[in-house]
Amino acid sequence: MPWVYLLRCSDGSLYAGSTWDMERRLDQHQRGEGAQYTKRRRPVELAFAHYDDSIAACFALEKQIQGWSRAKREALIRGDFDAISAAAKKRDWAGYRKRRAETGNDPTDTEAPPLVEHAPQPSLVEQAPQPPAVEHAPQPPLVE
Repeated sequence: MPWVYLLRCSDGSLYAGSTWDMERRLDQHQRGEGAQYTKRRRPVELAFAHYDDSIAACFALEKQIQGWSRAKREALIRGDFDAISAAAKKRDWAGYRKRRAETGNDPTDTEAPPLVEHAPQPSLVEQAPQPPAVEHAPQPPLVE
């Protein structure tokens, strides 16, 4: 099952990755067989994990998280989605309009571009769902 994850490294930094097998990949990071980044920053601990049916979705979320500030990553780890939005970088539209006016690029345009809708927020997951238990037929008693 595909996963995207965040590791907290021994130096306090955060590492984002994705994998098909979370347990195996975490073990690789701990043994120094994972990424070069985590190899020099062991031990690592799993801070966040999210699974999805699609490896492409996990890879896209990994790339998105890699571009986030530390504040946004920490908010994700806490599950504080309001803080993720608040930590998003805000553009100084007043300064933007002033620069456009100074360069002669449509100084009457005072409208900010429309905001881009964000992807749905991932749910926090501790581990993959377990398959349902298989019920076995009762066994006959042993005959001696």
